[in-house]
Amino acid sequence: MTRVGRTFTLLGFVLFMGQGCDLAALVPWFEPDKVVFDPYFLGEWVVDDESWSMKLTQEKVDLRGTQVDGYGVEFINDKSAPKNLVAVLGKFGGELYGMAYLRSVPKGGGDWLTRRAFLLVWVRKTDDGFGYAFLIRDQVLEAIKAGKLNLKLLCQKSWSLSPMSVDEVEKDCGGGQLVEVYGRTAELRAVIEKSLKEADVFSDFMIHKRKNQSNSSKTGGASR
Repeated sequence: MTRVGRTFTLLGFVLFMGQGCDLAALVPWFEPDKVVFDPYFLGEWVVDDESWSMKLTQEKVDLRGTQVDGYGVEFINDKSAPKNLVAVLGKFGGELYGMAYLRSVPKGGGDWLTRRAFLLVWVRKTDDGFGYAFLIRDQVLEAIKAGKLNLKLLCQKSWSLSPMSVDEVEKDCGGGQLVEVYGRTAELRAVIEKSLKEADVFSDFMIHKRKNQSNSSKTGGASR
């Protein structure tokens, strides 16, 4: 699988459309009892060229009405990034996942972000930072076609909550339109648990380093 050309933030990647990573869920990918907190991720993290960074702080986060230990996300030197984002981590089958969403839903607007969509990344620690991989829309659709994933889909430009087939999504949601996933949390959790074994739907890992270690030798994508 080729690496996506642009470096994405761990939790803001879906804000940059046009690379095929346009997939989010209308309900959380996992429940509060699956949440884990790891202080390793606290602190400031930089991209390779040090043009911007993000800071993760410990914060109590609301997830399905339950307060859990999560992370506040602050982007530094990136004015286009969201200012209201939080994240939680969950562990499935020994693998770590990050789920990001808005701390609170702003009034007005009707796009996917203001509807509090839930974004998912696959997370792995490295020797001096961490890597993350994001869902790739086209490969998710192919996995659904092949019967490897059982998901219900909704096109962003559709105002109906009726389920759409993959063919309908590809026809009506072309050109980088967001595809949203909806259903029960249990269905989404099952997708996480099966996806690594049965469907190759994640990008290559991208790396962030701690700010005080950013001048060390460059690290490539983490191996799977």
